[in-house]
Amino acid sequence: MNFSIEEHADAELEKSGALTTARIQSLGDNIFAFAMTMLVLNFLLPELGRENTLVSVLSDLSFSFIAYVMSFVVLGVMWVSQQNQYHFIERTDRLFLWINIFFLMFVVFIPFSTHTLGLYYDSTLAVLIYGLNLLICGALLYMHWAYATHNRRLVAPNLSERVVKVISFRFIFIILWVSIAVLVSFLSIHAAFFLFVPAMILGMIPTMMDRLAHRFFS
Repeated sequence: MNFSIEEHADAELEKSGALTTARIQSLGDNIFAFAMTMLVLNFLLPELGRENTLVSVLSDLSFSFIAYVMSFVVLGVMWVSQQNQYHFIERTDRLFLWINIFFLMFVVFIPFSTHTLGLYYDSTLAVLIYGLNLLICGALLYMHWAYATHNRRLVAPNLSERVVKVISFRFIFIILWVSIAVLVSFLSIHAAFFLFVPAMILGMIPTMMDRLAHRFFS
C-alpha cells in the first residue's frame, strides 16, 4: 500500500513539474567538490631523517602527483559533462535520481582508486581498479543521458535528435577508449596508464569528437 502511495506521489510530482533538477545538481556539486579535495589528501609526507631527504620523498611521490593531476582533470570533465546534460534535462523522476546517486557513489571512489594507482603504479590490479572506476563512472553518466532522452522522458519534447546522438557519441567514444586502456593493462601497465591521458584530453576538448560525430549524423 505504501509503495503504491509513493508511486502515485511521484506521478503527481512529475505532472506538476515539481521534481526539478536543482536538488540533485546541488548534491552533485558538493560530492564533486569533496572528491576533488580528497585527492590532495593522498599526499602524506613522512618525517625526514638521515636516509630520506625532502627531494627523495617528493621524487617517490611523482607517480602519485601524475595520478592526482589526471584524476582532478577527469573529475572536472565529468562535472562539466553532467552540467552540459542539465542544460537540456528539465525534470527528474525516481529512477533518474538513483542513476545519479550510483554515479556519485563511484565519483567518491575516485580518490581511493587514484591513491592506489599512485602507490602501486607497477601493479596491474591497481591500474585495473582505476580504469574500472573511470569506466563505471563513464557508463553511468551515459546511462544518465540515455535515460533522460529516451522518448524525451525528462527533456523538452522538441529536443533535436541530432543533439541527442552527438552527445551520446561523445560518451560512447570515451567509454570505448577507457575500455581499451583497461584491456591493455593486462599487456602493459605503463601503456595503459598513459592511454588514460588521451581520453582526458578528448573530454577537455570535445570539439574534435563533435566534428567526428557531426559527420555521422549530419
